[in-house]
Amino acid sequence: MAEDFERTVTDEDLATFLERAQPIYDSHLNRGRPLAVHLPIRTWWTRIVDENEDGSPQSVFCFVDLRNGDVRYAASWKGPVVKASGVRGNIYAEDDEGMGVEWYGARSKR
Repeated sequence: MAEDFERTVTDEDLATFLERAQPIYDSHLNRGRPLAVHLPIRTWWTRIVDENEDGSPQSVFCFVDLRNGDVRYAASWKGPVVKASGVRGNIYAEDDEGMGVEWYGARSKR
């Protein structure tokens, strides 16, 4: 049962976010595993994962809200922290700090 919503984040926007986030992810231990968009888990969330060599998902990097581009901290493999406190940044941020990601994924609250 799909819920109606206005998707403002395009596939191109997600690709640009991955291009910007990949060097941040690679900066620790020079992992060499690509970040990728995983299947949307709900109509308006998509999971960003790092992939194994065979293309299977390894772990959750973060979640992106397709309604507005918010980067959210993962509560688990199944979904993000849905409270407002789960927002760590936005894919449209002009600087890397505003994207809200670190080498391990969505930035932790300090």
